[in-house]
Amino acid sequence: MRVSISSEETSCEDITYNDGLNYGRFDLCEFEVFPYKYSIGKDEFVSLMYRTYEDCRKEIRRDDISCNEISSFSQMNYADIISAFDHPEAFAEAIENFFDRELFEKTLGYSENKKFIINSTEKVEVSNDKITIIGRCFRRQ
Repeated sequence: MRVSISSEETSCEDITYNDGLNYGRFDLCEFEVFPYKYSIGKDEFVSLMYRTYEDCRKEIRRDDISCNEISSFSQMNYADIISAFDHPEAFAEAIENFFDRELFEKTLGYSENKKFIINSTEKVEVSNDKITIIGRCFRRQ
């Protein structure tokens, strides 16, 4: 797993994420905001997120059927986590909607003592061998 802030690779020891309801909001002007890019390999993602993904997939399938809805999971025909990589656009949407902050929790952890705070997920890219999450973060004052 790698994280870069303003295109400069940054130690994960310096980065946390916002686990609050204001994730994605930058209302306070006093923060210095930076773009970030978080990349994780397929194998590491699968290892960390397998159980969470499977539980969510089953729940969303039940919801889609009972509510007659279309979701990113239905667009992947409710693919297992490995097969989801064969559906990059729908899988990226699922990651953005359901898994980004849990992934951050498992890889970065939450701490009030870190230098940078990831505060948005603006784009997710999925390739055959990795997932990249792009967004904005701010520096702790």
